[in-house]
Amino acid sequence: MKRLLELALIGLVSTPFPTLASTPMNTDQHSSLTKIEFNLEQIDPNGLVGPADGKRSLRYEFCIPTGGHYFTQVREIDSSIELYPKSRGRIICGADQVLCIGETHKPNWREVLMAIAQLDYVEKIIESHAE
Repeated sequence: MKRLLELALIGLVSTPFPTLASTPMNTDQHSSLTKIEFNLEQIDPNGLVGPADGKRSLRYEFCIPTGGHYFTQVREIDSSIELYPKSRGRIICGADQVLCIGETHKPNWREVLMAIAQLDYVEKIIESHAE
């Protein structure tokens, strides 16, 4: 979280949330955005999607390598991330990976999601559908 605040202070992370087309990006930010395989523009500033009479949080999933230190690092970014070691998820985590699921309905959802995407060991992030 401290890193997110540092990024905000130097202008790499901005609020309110501008459109992606109007935001100049450095290479790291662009690389992180390519890992996120759903439309961020559908999510409002409160982290909700859908029509006004049916807003809901968007859940997303990604894989991390097995090992407690990876999960500790992810939880430092977002303490609400859920870990599912016995599930491969829709993303199909490998045998040496653990499924993680997060959601957007929280303060600073965009910065949290970008910080996760910037982790070298996170290959992609997809929308999660409870099934």
